[in-house]
Amino acid sequence: VYAFNNFISDLKAPNSTSIEAIRGISITSSTATSTVGLYYNSIFLNASGGANFGSSGIFHTLSATATTASLDMRNNIVVNNSTPSGTGFTVAFRRSAATSLNNYSETSNNNDFYAGTPGASNLIFYDGTNADQTIQDFKDWVTPRESASFSENPPFINSTTAPFNLHMNTAVATQVESGGFSVTTPLA
Repeated sequence: VYAFNNFISDLKAPNSTSIEAIRGISITSSTATSTVGLYYNSIFLNASGGANFGSSGIFHTLSATATTASLDMRNNIVVNNSTPSGTGFTVAFRRSAATSLNNYSETSNNNDFYAGTPGASNLIFYDGTNADQTIQDFKDWVTPRESASFSENPPFINSTTAPFNLHMNTAVATQVESGGFSVTTPLA
């Protein structure tokens, strides 16, 4: 399965009390010998909810088998500016568990992960055990993956009123500009 060149935004669950009420992209596959490729997607979440509200830009289900729903994630912009409450977290990238990184491809790189001001409830990465507040903590945990990834709230043309325009404002300098890496396989 490949998902590329998508804009995902304006997801809401104002009455939800779920610790993970919103997921920009949710990968729950457990199909053996499969790959999930996410390339050049822009995700912008800016939601709030009830008690214990949480959200994730991207969610991926762990498998101890490297070839089961292996996630290859490159050149994505994941911005989660949602407001967590109670026991909920605002997370850019969440995995279902921490037992291994086996099905998180080592080719994953050049992503922009942003979850607001780093803090106990605003996380770049979370897997139930690891709660990485900064991009460096995340990169240290997942090395050799994500070595060229970064954390920046990019200058979207419009991220204040729906419908949002998730194209980049080229008048503002950003790490996103020329921060990607060409993906030619499996895409041509």
